[in-house]
Amino acid sequence: FNVVSKPNEWTRTIGAAAKRLSHGTITPTKKLQLKFWEALNGELVEKTSLTGQKPSPKGWNYISIGKTGFILCATINSRDNKIAIELYLWDENATAHFTELYEDQDAIEADLGFALDWKALPHRRACRILHVKDNCPLGDERRWPDYLNWMVQTVQAFDRAFRQRIKNLNPDLYRDLEDRE
Repeated sequence: FNVVSKPNEWTRTIGAAAKRLSHGTITPTKKLQLKFWEALNGELVEKTSLTGQKPSPKGWNYISIGKTGFILCATINSRDNKIAIELYLWDENATAHFTELYEDQDAIEADLGFALDWKALPHRRACRILHVKDNCPLGDERRWPDYLNWMVQTVQAFDRAFRQRIKNLNPDLYRDLEDRE
């Protein structure tokens, strides 16, 4: 009998983290993240027709935008005190879709009323289009109403600006352009 594969350090770390979560021993930061996502979901239900995923103790929460391969993502960066809303493109057509959307950058940003950070992520399959708000320490719960309001308004703006555009995307058009070059 020869061992072909065995758990490595990454596997042990993930297993330990899963065990901590299942036993309710999460860090204070993770507890704040969970509380924040619960509050955001409450705001989304109360003020929009959008719904977030079931809250969990992590730095992001997904919100459906109605098409596979695309997700709106609310994020908290506790270390850098930033919050963000992004459109995350993650399927095999992510680069083609990103390129189509990027060609419409001026109109999209005009619809939104603010500039976006366009990240093609050339060494990955995914792409990101995001809007970031700085100086948002998660530990300052008195400021959460401002953070939540910003996130709700921003996610609604993303939904209005992107939902129909992503329904109309055709990755074959982009591939046809690549083939002609």
